[in-house]
Formats: sequence, structure tokens, C-alpha cells
Amino acid sequence: MQYPGLRSIGNYAIGGDAYQTTGRAFDTSAAGPFGANLKAGVIGAQGTTLWMSILMRKDANTDDENSITLHPGTLGWYANTPLVAVGYFGGSSNQGSTRYWSIKAAGSVVRTAVPVVVGQAALLVLRIDFSASTAFTLYVNPASLGGSAPVLTSAQTSIPTSGGFRSLAYYGGNGSNQSSIDEIRVGTSYAAVTPLVLSTSLAYESFTAASGSLNAVNSGLGWSGPWSTQNGSSTVPGYDVATASPLSYANFQTVGNYAEGGDSYQTTGRGLDVSPSGAFKDYLSGGLIGAMGKTLWFSALMRKDVSGNDENSINLHAGTPVWLVSNQLVSVGYFGSASNTGDVGYWSLKLAGVVYQSQVPVVKGQTALLVLRIDFAAVPTATLYVNPGSLGGNPPPSASASANSSSAILIQSLAYYGGDGANRSSIDEINFGPTYASVTPIIGPGGGPAPPPNAPVGLAAAQGNATVVLSWASTPGVSYNLKRSTSSGTGYAAIATNLKSPAYTDNTAANGVRYYYVVTAVNSNGESPNSAEVTAMPQSSSPGSTPLGINVEFPADYAVGQPFADLMKSARIPWLIGQALSGNAPLDPQGWPQSDFEVFLADNMPNLGGVYKLSFTGQAAVTIQLTAGIVANQIYNPASNMTTADVILPITPLQSVSVRFQNTQRTAGAATNTGLVGVQLMRPGYSAGDTFTIPFKTIVGRFQAIRFMEWTSTNAQQASNWSDRTAPDYAWQAARQFGAAFGYPH
Repeated sequence: MQYPGLRSIGNYAIGGDAYQTTGRAFDTSAAGPFGANLKAGVIGAQGTTLWMSILMRKDANTDDENSITLHPGTLGWYANTPLVAVGYFGGSSNQGSTRYWSIKAAGSVVRTAVPVVVGQAALLVLRIDFSASTAFTLYVNPASLGGSAPVLTSAQTSIPTSGGFRSLAYYGGNGSNQSSIDEIRVGTSYAAVTPLVLSTSLAYESFTAASGSLNAVNSGLGWSGPWSTQNGSSTVPGYDVATASPLSYANFQTVGNYAEGGDSYQTTGRGLDVSPSGAFKDYLSGGLIGAMGKTLWFSALMRKDVSGNDENSINLHAGTPVWLVSNQLVSVGYFGSASNTGDVGYWSLKLAGVVYQSQVPVVKGQTALLVLRIDFAAVPTATLYVNPGSLGGNPPPSASASANSSSAILIQSLAYYGGDGANRSSIDEINFGPTYASVTPIIGPGGGPAPPPNAPVGLAAAQGNATVVLSWASTPGVSYNLKRSTSSGTGYAAIATNLKSPAYTDNTAANGVRYYYVVTAVNSNGESPNSAEVTAMPQSSSPGSTPLGINVEFPADYAVGQPFADLMKSARIPWLIGQALSGNAPLDPQGWPQSDFEVFLADNMPNLGGVYKLSFTGQAAVTIQLTAGIVANQIYNPASNMTTADVILPITPLQSVSVRFQNTQRTAGAATNTGLVGVQLMRPGYSAGDTFTIPFKTIVGRFQAIRFMEWTSTNAQQASNWSDRTAPDYAWQAARQFGAAFGYPH
């Protein structure tokens, strides 16, 4: 199960089982993780706050309850005196025919405004404030993770007594395959229970598989296939996933299990994803990792588990099969006598067959963090940092070992030689990334120093006349630095710092010059890596600067021009739910629906990722269809009868999008299924007062004549009177029979 931006590992659980419940007790020992939260052996000390998060998915289209309950019982599954529960509670969570995620305390269910969508995972985050009374706050599908909690909540309730819990119970449904859950977390902060993915990692392996042979294990990301041990060996002990003695390094983030080796002088290995569209696509040269001008970072935890001169190493190479180490390689680890000075062995770098010792001795049974930097250049360089003192930001000023190569460094595989026999060494947390910070992730809140923020996502650029408008998805609790270069991938210089909002207009750009932009997020923990790069080339929009005419295409959901800042303007006529593309919803004279409806916004369109601002008059349950978007921070203002929300669309090359509005109420006293008025969905970086996008205005402004034959749908036009024409304030401008409006202010 996945949720955008949330770190998830391992498998997941499904239920239920013949009206039965499963559960688990928390560690409530005095020395356990909840020691500071205990009162008389129960978690719930007054004056403390705890957070819980869980991924939950309703898998069957039934009204079966699917819930997680915290309770004070000692039998995990037996929740006879529940403190609080979250999930879906059958009919009590329904309004009309729509199901809603809910919270339940003291037998009372409080619904959120977030519908339950069968087959779609929801992130439920619960805050519990323990005092003389106990308060519960639920956030469903929050837009921001890893920092401060959202300002807007999904539901709140309380009980008048000081409550507590010892156990967690899961009711999956009345029968099998009714629901699924994953990633249950309890912590002392919102950030602790909403950890972000290592989004800047190119590949990683945390050995999350169950203990057993490493051969054929396929965990992690960024690889071309599973682990492959020489001769297909599955001997245990040998190369295997283990749990008995985990590797750790101060403040370094670890998850899952670890691997150990070796196996009768054999090697194990794994191929990296070097496909043209794979994780390393930007690093490829002739199908191998090694593009000139690129820098690649690698890290791993390694431990020598026995004395002696057995080699224990990780080798990056271009050979196949993956376990077969070729001559063109760079390696880190301990290389037997070549890593020794006298009787002391040192962690070392090996490049083109030559071993370069660090000054950090190998200590049996003690984990070392090895961080490798590879600069692919005419004279490539490999630099090793052993046990660095700082993580998550910039690399230390001094390296442990460094060497140049007289030939190119080319990589497509990783091989691990664990030793001449079993139980000689262990490894964990293999990471490849573009920066030092990306391969040295820090433990989050509750376990050590907090990391810098993640790189912002959704950066978009719209070029104009000597101007570029930039916008990106917001991150709570940060400021932003915007950087620009005239070369792709390098030479960025800050043009704006300490920005408080996720948008900026670059008025220093020159027409005809191509610029490359990145943005970073900054908080008290440091600066994030650069975002993904975007490019723009401003052009003159002087009227008549191009002595040609241009035809303006019809502003449909499938038209590449996408002229309107409000995405709703170019949407198809709304249809009744369940009657896609056929049964149109009833409309009022201004085009606004008078019933529940779904509207098709984009048909396989590029560059749609980002945070959109949704607003409308009335109330409705809103869900995104056809893509993995979410609706967040939805709030209804009774005084104005206005609803606002953020619509977050994923960053993908192409996507289709529709939005479904259910349980609509035009006014506070209206019945449900009565429709809405004034629906707007503003693109990232635009406000409600904007009509056209900057790229559209820039393009049409350069021409001396504009032809509106397509725009006004001349060939299909059914208007016979001036009053029949489409007005600029009509809800949907993509109605073919009357064309789009003529006469917009711009």
C-alpha cells in the first residue's frame, strides 16, 4: 500500500475473518519506549501527546466495518472497552450512499468529509492529547508529511475522562479480503508518524525481506532484478538476510533487517536499473552508469564479524553476471593484507586494482559507515568518507581516502564479497543518490536529530515577455531559495532567497535566453537538495512582433494549448455519476450542475503535477478519479457557504484527470444532490483573478492576426442570435455547439 510521499516498507496485512478481530499489545514496560507516557501501567499520562498513523484501504464494496481500535485491554484483539477507533464504521459512517472515513470515541462516530473510495489507500493520522479529559484529532489524507501537522483537521472529538490504552485491535471486516492495513506508527510528533520517502535516492536496499537466503531476494528500489549468488547458492548460513545482530550508526536511518556473508569463497550481487527510463537514466553513457560531468554518491553500513584477513568488500563494476567482478571497478571495504599496516587493518578504497587505506581502523563487531563519491570525468575520481561526523547535509571537508583513475569508471552492478566462509561480515542500508545528503539519511524526530527538509516537488515554469513565473508544491515550516542557471544541471545561482510562498516571478530574465531553474527548501535543520530542474525561454510578446497569423485551437480537455488558468474552464460538460461521457448532469442557465456530478478535466495531458486550489459555493464530498491525486485541507465556511481545498496531482509525464462531486448542497439548508455553483480549480501559481495562462498569452501576443475559427467552433456553431453565444462567465467553455467565449478581458 502506498500514499504519495509516505515512506512504506515491507508487506501489508489484510482482513477479516468470520467476524473475528486481531490485535497486538504495546510494550508498556517501565523501560520501554512508552515509559514517559505511562500511568499505572497504561499509556496515557496526563500532559502528554501521542500520534498514531496507519494506511487503510477498503477492498470490498460493502458496509462492513474496517477499523483500528486503541484500548486498555491486555489481549490485543479483545477491545471490550475501547478508548478511540479510526476507520470506517458501517452505516454510522455513511451519509446517503457515500461512505466517509471517521473517528469513534465513547460509542459516538464523527464523520470526516473525506469519502472512502474502494481500493484506494487512505492515510489516517490520529492525535491524542491526554489530560483530565482526552481529546482526539483526526487528519485524513494530509497534504504535507514529515513536518508540522496541517492547520486544518478532518474530525475532532473527546471524552470527559482521562483515558489510556495498552493494545491495538484491527477489525478487517465480516469476512476475508474486506480491507487492508499497513505502516502502523505511534510516536511523539506528527513528523515521527509521517516519515517521508527517501525521494532523492536513486537506488536503495534495506533488506526488508524475511530472514533466509539472500539469493533471489527482490527488496528495495532502483535495481534491475533480485540478488543473485554465485552458482545459485541458497545456503544458510551463507549469503542470507539476518535479524540477530542489526547494524547501526549514530543518527543514521536504518529500516528492515541486514545481510551477512560469505559462502565458500563465492560472491553475491545485484544489477542496477540502467534502462533508458530507469533510476539512473541521467547517469548513462553507452548503457552504463558513467556519464561525463556527473557525480554519484554511494553509502553502505559494513561490519567485519570475525578476526583475520578475509576480504569483506562491496564492488561496483560493469560486469555480468552481477556477482562476477570485472577489472573495471571501484570498491570499498577491507581487502585483507592490502588494507593492513602492521597488525592493524584499515577501511579502504580500491580503484583499478590499487588499494588506498584510510586512517580508520577496522574493529571486529563494530559497524562502519562507508560513503563513496564518484566523479565521472576525463580523469574520474573516487573519494571515500569513513564514519563521517555529520550526516544529511554537506559532506565533511576532509576525505578518508581519494584516488584518480587512468580509465573510465563504468558501473551497472554491485557485488558483495562477505568472506571466505559463512558469518564473516555483514552489510546494510545500501544507498545510491545524487548528493551526500541523499545517501546519509538522518533518523527523524523521536530518534535523533531531524533532517533537512526534502527537495520541493512540482516545480513548474511559465515563460512570458522578459519574465518567467515559477510555482511549486508547498512544504510546511520552510522558506525557499530559488536558483537559476543558463546550463542544464550545473552552475545554479540564487536569484531569490527566504521566499515564504511557493511561487516567484523572475523579472530579470532576458528574452531569447534559455534558463534552468531549481528550488530548495530551508528550515532550522538545513537546506534540502535541489528540486527537479525546469527550463523556460522568455519571448517577446509585443503585438505584431511576428508578421504572421495564428489559429487558436478549441480549448478542450485534450487540447495542448490549455489556455485557461482555471482548469475547470476547459473541462467537458459535467455528467451524472455512473454515466461517464454520456448522461449530462442538469445545468442551470449559467452552466452550473444541479445534481451530483463528475467532470473530466484532462485527457492524457502533460505537466499537470502540482497543487491546485479548488473552490466552490456549496458543500460536497470531492474525490479525484483516473489518477493518484488527493484532495487535502478541505474546509467549509458556513458564513459564506464556500468550500475550499487543495487538489494535489502527482508528477507524471502524462495523466488523465476527472473530479467527482457527491452529496452536493448548493446552500446550507438544501437537500443533498442539488449541485454547486462557481467551481474553480486554479493551476499552480495562479490566483482566482487570472484568466489565461502566461504561456498562452505570450504565444498569441506575438502574432499580428488571430483566427478564432476553432475557438468559437464556427463549423459546429448553433447560435443564431447574439444572446445565444457563450458568455465569458459561462461555467464550461468547451461546449462545442456554441464554442468558447469571445471577448475575455486580458
